[in-house]
Amino acid sequence: MASIEWMRLFMKRHPRLSLGKPENTSVVAASAFNRHNVQTFFDNYLEVQQKYNFEVHQIWNTDETGVSTVLQAPKIIAETVKRVGCVSAERGTTVTLGGIISAA
Repeated sequence: MASIEWMRLFMKRHPRLSLGKPENTSVVAASAFNRHNVQTFFDNYLEVQQKYNFEVHQIWNTDETGVSTVLQAPKIIAETVKRVGCVSAERGTTVTLGGIISAA
């Protein structure tokens, strides 16, 4: 079994790696976030913006997220990036949070 000292030296030899906690990502959300869907969203957004010429104070964004009672995933070693995902089976109790923000 590798020791803590081995782990410390391994991380020192590989500065692009970092210890981080992955975010739980559902299979549905992970598969829906792709180039085609993102491009379709921005194409639709541009079309609506050009048609109605919304001003900044008229643009709002809303999002919802669920906070699960399922335990968080353990820390992992991965190449240093902004986010590391981990697919999880959706189970347990979920509390839904909604947020709305104006572009202004």
